[in-house]
Amino acid sequence: MSLEARDLNLNLGGRTVLRKVSLDVRPGEVLALLGPNGAGKTSLLRALAGDFGGKGVWLEGRPLAGFSVLQQAQRRAVLPQFSRLEFPFTALEVALLGRNPHIQLSENPHDLEIARAALNKTEALHLAERLFPDLSGGERQRVMLARVLAQVWESLSGGNRYLLLDEPTASLDPAHQHHTLGLARTLAAEGLGVLAVLHDLNLAATYADRIALLHQGRLWVTGTPRQVLQPQTIWEVFRLEVEVHPHPAHPGPLVVPLPSRGVGR
Repeated sequence: MSLEARDLNLNLGGRTVLRKVSLDVRPGEVLALLGPNGAGKTSLLRALAGDFGGKGVWLEGRPLAGFSVLQQAQRRAVLPQFSRLEFPFTALEVALLGRNPHIQLSENPHDLEIARAALNKTEALHLAERLFPDLSGGERQRVMLARVLAQVWESLSGGNRYLLLDEPTASLDPAHQHHTLGLARTLAAEGLGVLAVLHDLNLAATYADRIALLHQGRLWVTGTPRQVLQPQTIWEVFRLEVEVHPHPAHPGPLVVPLPSRGVGR
């Protein structure tokens, strides 16, 4: 069982952005989605989230379109690239929004406990009473991550949970980048399926179980970090010359860019 795209084609604004993409997000693993700007990464994530009607997307062996919007929201949560929320909500109230798919009439103490626990997980509990619009970009990102964690905090009977994270480290300092992806690994160990759109090859090598590389709307290659992060593959997709070495601290590879040799080749 998984959340998967099957021969997914997607056209937006008269342009084909995804071509016959087949990819599954598996419970218990972190899947990193990499590729150049415009490769289709966000479009693929949005398609998996059901933003385009769910055609070509399957959840737990059933077409995604067969699930109601509420059922989808109870099983998967999406962290977008940008958080456009300007209402004067506190950080705690924003995290509590993640409980909406599970609330019958109004939130209860259990929902508040989950919202606080989610903020604690993202190292944002100290921001609980701060107004969201007053927070820095990185603080907003951590609060929004708490919101999606609160959404899939509890497992549903007979169903897996999925987190779809679109550039979750973009606004974060290095320490919080590693904390966020370390949290993704912890959640995967607890049984969630996590898809993270990333740009940093070494973060992907460190935290992902698998890497999917998109190029010009096509799935170029999928595999373990060692299988995917090869110099020739990186050159083909990114036009970036690199050296790849064994990492001194973990099993994944270490990618060393050589930009002065790659530019203008």
